[in-house]
Amino acid sequence: MSGPTLEKVLIGVPDRWMHCPKVGKLIDGLFLPFKTPLCALYDEQIEKKLRFHPEHVFNHPSMKGKKLGLWIDLTKTGPLLFCQ
Repeated sequence: MSGPTLEKVLIGVPDRWMHCPKVGKLIDGLFLPFKTPLCALYDEQIEKKLRFHPEHVFNHPSMKGKKLGLWIDLTKTGPLLFCQ
């Protein structure tokens, strides 16, 4: 899987990302809504306590004992998750 280009990273963190909740409430024991985790390339632009990476989703307490079956990215900003 490809990730963001350095050019895209230099543009900055997507609008409204900083103030969006990291993870919502588990729905019917099946669906865990969460904001798009960002690749570590963005770390210098984000305060440590606000960073949110893909591993945070897998390590979230709501995921304990569960297997992730499907990851749907509904953003229109392009690849932000995985670094090359």
